[in-house]
Amino acid sequence: NDAAVKIQAGFRGHQTRTEMKSSNNENLEEEIDIDLDDPDVNDAAVKIQAGFRGHQTRKDMKNDDEEKDKNEEEVDIDLNDPEVNDAAVKIQAGFRGHQTRKEMKNKNEETNDNEEEIDIDLDDP
Repeated sequence: NDAAVKIQAGFRGHQTRTEMKSSNNENLEEEIDIDLDDPDVNDAAVKIQAGFRGHQTRKDMKNDDEEKDKNEEEVDIDLNDPEVNDAAVKIQAGFRGHQTRKEMKNKNEETNDNEEEIDIDLDDP
């Protein structure tokens, strides 16, 4: 907060000098009273810059979203078309086959895990 107050005070001084210069038409030397080596001033500047960058990023993202919405094409599929129905049936059958093969593989692995191994010593009389 102190840094923000310092920045504001420096700007107000600058603003007042500018107004006086324009009203009096005198050639006053413009001087800003901000100590750029002050860590508080640096922290305040970083916060101001971060806030602006956030604002700018949100604005850019909003514009990008609007452009995407404009560029998206609407896909028009006739669900009553027999070819579309045949294609859907083939996709579903392929997936069901995949599911069944996966289940069978899992069952075979479980069966192999559940089988007990019997150790027979053939050299034992």
